[in-house]
Amino acid sequence: MGYELMKVHRIKTHDGDTRQHIEGPQGSDYALCGITLDSDPMVIESHVVKEGKITCEACLNIIHFCKTLKEK
Repeated sequence: MGYELMKVHRIKTHDGDTRQHIEGPQGSDYALCGITLDSDPMVIESHVVKEGKITCEACLNIIHFCKTLKEK
């Protein structure tokens, strides 16, 4: 499964940070970067599943790193 098939989650945290994250590949309650996707009221102010580009630097860094790996 490619990451383009996974859902994008727009999350606004209580500290005012709004970014779009990609869900983890296992379909768990976490984004690829590790932020919770289960609408934890202690962390997340708002959470919407939508289409769009990933804006979370941590999610993007993981994707770019994985692209550099080569199969042996």
